[in-house]
Amino acid sequence: MSAAENGIQARRGFDNLKLKSSSEDTAHYFRSRTVLQVEGDLSGLPNIATGAVPAEGERGKFISLLTDEGHLDADLYVTPYDEGVLMDVHTDLAGAVTDRLSSLDGGVNIDRTAGGRWRIFGELPDQKAADTPFETIRFADGRRREVGARVFRDAAEPEGMDWRHARKWDGHAMRLGLLPDHRCVLGKKIKPSEAGYHRLLGGHDEGNPEALERRVLPVRVDTYQRGLPEMAGEPLIAGNTQFGTMLDHYGVCGIALVSLAPWRLAIADGERMTCLDEPVVIAWPTWLSSESEGRVGPAAHLI
Repeated sequence: MSAAENGIQARRGFDNLKLKSSSEDTAHYFRSRTVLQVEGDLSGLPNIATGAVPAEGERGKFISLLTDEGHLDADLYVTPYDEGVLMDVHTDLAGAVTDRLSSLDGGVNIDRTAGGRWRIFGELPDQKAADTPFETIRFADGRRREVGARVFRDAAEPEGMDWRHARKWDGHAMRLGLLPDHRCVLGKKIKPSEAGYHRLLGGHDEGNPEALERRVLPVRVDTYQRGLPEMAGEPLIAGNTQFGTMLDHYGVCGIALVSLAPWRLAIADGERMTCLDEPVVIAWPTWLSSESEGRVGPAAHLI
């Protein structure tokens, strides 16, 4: 074989390796989240959250802590481990979560150093990281099957070159009408039902979800610009009326708290909807179609 043919074979081998790596381990790495290892009596958790720790046989679940008024607080992904549980929480909220859990009757032991032993990932439904000899814990996100899986991976595992940025996963969650994490709703006094959690987690909501005046809904920014201004916290405007607030966004994908009555009126009147003068479209997630009687946002008058 000539030197040129050897070079071609080598390049093909490298391309195959790269393709295999990209297809097998492109999970989204949440560098901004950490792990708490919690042991002790967590039977009181349902009193301050949307649910209890995973039951026997459950691999893991999504839980939101609640404020004293019943509004969304820190989001947690909880999985059994050893004699207790591991809790995936945003690093910025770890201290507050530790304080809330420590206040439970019965007493708990919380190891905050566990964050140095684990990495947190999100896998889309069509993704699955390559099997490795390192310890891995994988379970469904728990809110919608379309979101994918939450994955705890041993921090001793070498860092992958093809791991994707967590904000790409955030955009996927927002397109589904789900909050990427709860930092954007802290202090907003949002009920679990307003975020769509009444059907997914249950237990702590009051009233009929179909009678809600506000909902957390996905937003698409219809722009031709290559870059967009930071919209988080900015009002959504129709004509001269604010009908919502952008909670978070990544590129053209956003998530907003929408007041339904003025939104319906804006659609009926054909008003142009904007955020920071950029045109926006509010969608209604298909998984809420049984409540909206329609499949997407334009059927808002049917809600």
